[in-house]
Amino acid sequence: MDIKLYEAEHCPACEEAKEFFVNHKVAYEEVDVEKHPEVARNLYELCGSSELPLIDINGKCFAGFDREAVKQELHLPYRR
Repeated sequence: MDIKLYEAEHCPACEEAKEFFVNHKVAYEEVDVEKHPEVARNLYELCGSSELPLIDINGKCFAGFDREAVKQELHLPYRR
């Protein structure tokens, strides 16, 4: 499964998403858009949004951190 988390340093929802992935033992690639401005410029084109965090799961994008939608997409059992 290919998961990318586009995030920024001072983003509370980004921290929440990272914690979620760690707690559920989900491997993901972290992309800091502040360190990679070329990626930040292309987020809207890539996913139709530039809201952070932006989570790309096998080409399906989730803007913001919607825990339940991500959990459902990853077929995870109920767990906080």
